[in-house]
Amino acid sequence: MLSLAMFVILLGVLIFVHELGHFLTAKRAGVRVERFSLGFGPVLLSRTVDGTCYSLCAVPLGGFVKMAGDVAEEFKGNKDEYYAQPVFFFFFFFVLSLSSGSGILLSAVRSDRCWTVTAPRRPV
Repeated sequence: MLSLAMFVILLGVLIFVHELGHFLTAKRAGVRVERFSLGFGPVLLSRTVDGTCYSLCAVPLGGFVKMAGDVAEEFKGNKDEYYAQPVFFFFFFFVLSLSSGSGILLSAVRSDRCWTVTAPRRPV
């Protein structure tokens, strides 16, 4: 049971860092972020700060960053929307979001120390 809890916590941290990479890249490029969510399903906690809704949902096995104008039907032509960015932005966004911390955390997780957590052994 402890290993399942550790797995869920570790996966939650990985998801958070991954989504944070998307969030920071969008903010840096001037794209308005409408929602930053960890998990899916029913919303447990939610708070809106500076037009961005931050939420924590019941099932911690995913997450997403909803950017303004990232769906063609919702695009209104505002300067702070995803589709209003120059063409090179899409490549920049992809490369930068992949390297915005996910690689650093993944290399730490893959180290042997993270996987050798065991219960103390009793002397025989």
